[in-house]
Amino acid sequence: MRQNKRKGYILRLLLLLLTLMSLNAQAFDLKKMIDSANDKIGKLLGKTEEKTESMELPNIPVVNQDATNTAVYDKKGLLNTQGDSFHNLPAEDKIRFRLAYLEELYRSTLRVKGTERELVTLLNVLEQGGTREGAYRSIVLGSEYLSKESSKTLISKGSVDFTIYYTEKYLALRYNSTEVAKLNIWMLKRVLTEKSLEVLDAFPKDGKDLYTWYAILSSDLAKNYNNAFDSATRKNTSESFHFEWAKRVPLQHIKSELIIKLHKVFNFLN
Repeated sequence: MRQNKRKGYILRLLLLLLTLMSLNAQAFDLKKMIDSANDKIGKLLGKTEEKTESMELPNIPVVNQDATNTAVYDKKGLLNTQGDSFHNLPAEDKIRFRLAYLEELYRSTLRVKGTERELVTLLNVLEQGGTREGAYRSIVLGSEYLSKESSKTLISKGSVDFTIYYTEKYLALRYNSTEVAKLNIWMLKRVLTEKSLEVLDAFPKDGKDLYTWYAILSSDLAKNYNNAFDSATRKNTSESFHFEWAKRVPLQHIKSELIIKLHKVFNFLN
């Protein structure tokens, strides 16, 4: 039994390696991959009319800081069951989308290209049931990222202004701009992304408030920081577009988009 399990693991790892080699040989284009994923979702949705009215931002939920609170692990509710358009894909397509996320994750967090070893390691984690946010944390809590947090990297005025605006509007937090300006930009990106994920997890599990929050935020970023993105999906300024997208994908995909968008905006501003 144990030997068969080991053989299965080795075969799976070989498949990941072959997929990675194949993508590299085809000069894998991450931007096209993201836009292609959006096109597929668009076909599943059918053509929808753009809503011209603005959505109203929902109340920002209070984050429970109780270490014994296990609500975040509750798998009930629509948010934890949605995403059939991805779940029903063939295994090879899932690998490609996961690899696309990991490649972009390295570029947007560490601002370097992940090595084949690093990509295969994290890809294997995702294939074994690991989460996208878990992959993110393994990078920002790793020695390479933490060493950047120890460096003397100044924060631009644009990054300070964005932090004050973003945290007050989307996280219901108030920071002092003078104190924010003293922080290391790498630490700021990690901490604000983590706080954003905490707020996202605190929304009701029926999804509506989270979809609205995500849609307004995504539209806001697309309008004000359009040049931070190179994907047509992220450049889209329509609130209804992002709302419908969030309804159709797995919760982890919403989280991964939030992670990458925040890091990209800070990279652009700093």
